[in-house]
Amino acid sequence: MALHRRFLSEPANVAELSARVAHLAATTIRDAETARMMTRTYDIVRSFISVPPDINHLPCDGQGTPDAVLLWEAEYTRTAGIASQALGEYYDTIDRPMPFVLAAPTFLSPGGVQFSWSPSFHLHGQPISYDIEVNDTEAFDPAGTLLTATGLTEPRFTTAALPSGHFFWRVVARAATDPSVDWQRAFGDHLFVVVP
Repeated sequence: MALHRRFLSEPANVAELSARVAHLAATTIRDAETARMMTRTYDIVRSFISVPPDINHLPCDGQGTPDAVLLWEAEYTRTAGIASQALGEYYDTIDRPMPFVLAAPTFLSPGGVQFSWSPSFHLHGQPISYDIEVNDTEAFDPAGTLLTATGLTEPRFTTAALPSGHFFWRVVARAATDPSVDWQRAFGDHLFVVVP
């Protein structure tokens, strides 16, 4: 992740990446071209995956049965139209903060807990803030919220306000440009913590 961060922290690299994505979308990776190439190979691929040993190793719920072929056909069809979807997702997410990683909490005496995470960053250099939530349910039910803190500017938060117990915590990074749209959760979404 450090190499990606170092590379993408340079505005010229981000501009080059976006230019190359646009070029590929305009010239090479297009839904129609993908569908055309897949149509050319459909019969050959289907003849192999329809019989053992390949049918027994298709990564799907119907593995080893005729249902596996139907599931493969559905995925094959879906894949043919995914290029434009992926391009749209690229443009929709380019302004979000980059993913980050939650660290194991540190227990301080007397009774404090420090939550920390790797810093996120924004591809266009916008400031990042963080929101943390501690909840007693893994689904982060609003009724189970024990603690929230918003607008944090550092990738850590310390509290003495948690009772003993088993809890879940998560962090959201938000870009200053449009925090309600340009946000990102950590890799893995949340962690479990046991407060003594």
